[in-house]
Amino acid sequence: MQHLNAEPLPRDYRVKAPLPDSKKVNLKFIFKPSKDGIDYNLIIFLHGLGDTEASFAKLGSDMNIPQTAILAVRAPFPIPLIEDAYQWFPSFDMNTGYLLPPGAPERMRGLMETRGRMDQLIDHMIVHCGFKQRNIYLFGFLNGGTVAMDTLLFGKARQLGGVISIGGYLLEEEHGSSKVKEPYNGHILITRGSKDESLGSESFIRERINAIEKQCSSSTRVEQHVIQGKGQMMPNSAEEWKIINLFLSKIIRLRNKEMESMSDVYTVNM
Repeated sequence: MQHLNAEPLPRDYRVKAPLPDSKKVNLKFIFKPSKDGIDYNLIIFLHGLGDTEASFAKLGSDMNIPQTAILAVRAPFPIPLIEDAYQWFPSFDMNTGYLLPPGAPERMRGLMETRGRMDQLIDHMIVHCGFKQRNIYLFGFLNGGTVAMDTLLFGKARQLGGVISIGGYLLEEEHGSSKVKEPYNGHILITRGSKDESLGSESFIRERINAIEKQCSSSTRVEQHVIQGKGQMMPNSAEEWKIINLFLSKIIRLRNKEMESMSDVYTVNM
């Protein structure tokens, strides 16, 4: 028989998260506490190829999600010869300037290094800052979306709250990966533009979705929305933002501060 342990809610029940320590992780970032003063959730923003964390820190702040701190992360690898441009894994052939093709060994080596750094960062946000795994979410754009998916499905923190990926899927090299021992059980949203030709044919996009679903439990729903007329770009329409905001409204957990202030409220531990 399962026993329940009920305890009065402590008076110092956490509201503000301790600031993350940049010296303890191997990624650059911008952290912004929740505007309403309650750091209950955390959204980690991952920019696209050739960008920095700055614009995504502004995006997270502009979204102004209740009880949610934001962490905008800079990709670890500078793009050679381009100032203030970063990549999550090597993406260019430095001899030709063209994008590296799927199967180029530099891509997976770089992604694996990034995965290790993301594991370290998320562990720091859990252990040092006190965020619960289920209250940590990922938001990635293109290559940042690829890293968000990789972190969610293959990272050490097995049950994060969910992911929003704008045009980002797993790398093609990961499609043949064995099914993980602890499949992801949570929430996944992908939006993509109907005119984004970089993703390949509809049949290959189905293969991309299959590779994600392979690493998920049977109860996980992978939502994909195609935005008509949109190319390879960030959300720029009311339609797409409505999809994103509705998804967030379903998965973001909020504390009831009014109830917590009552003297007869208890925490229950199983």
